[in-house]
Amino acid sequence: LSLIETQVQKEPNRIALSFYDPSSTKDSIYTFKELWNLAQTFSNNLLSKLEPAVFSSELEDDPERIVKIGILVDEGPYLPILELSLLMSRLVLVPLEPTDPRLHLLINEARPSLLIIKDKEEVPTLCNHFYQPPSQSKTQFSPIPIIKVNTLSATSTKSLEHV
Repeated sequence: LSLIETQVQKEPNRIALSFYDPSSTKDSIYTFKELWNLAQTFSNNLLSKLEPAVFSSELEDDPERIVKIGILVDEGPYLPILELSLLMSRLVLVPLEPTDPRLHLLINEARPSLLIIKDKEEVPTLCNHFYQPPSQSKTQFSPIPIIKVNTLSATSTKSLEHV
């Protein structure tokens, strides 16, 4: 994280991320400054979407508890930006493959606090049945919140709409 921050300060206009998208007529190119700003926006928006209980009562009981974020996003510029934003937020990345037949098992085992997806269509119907560990009782379950990745870049100066 500090290496990227150093590059942002030293050479903010140097290309940090370039992604060729065969379905688009132009490449996605991001400078270190744009990458950093997008990751900060993602980080702030992500933290605002997490339930307060994730950071308050649960962490008070166990300060070593890690907050895991499941990511169902394919290759492209979203992935490195999400990875950087999770580092900034001090959250743990749980990379998941939408087409994996064991997806429900992986999610139930990892027990992420939140799932980030690119498109609603990528998530199988059974995603509505994933559960996270309950905060009060072992027999009470609640659905894992699911958000689309483009909602994290809503207030960003450089959009990822073409992705």
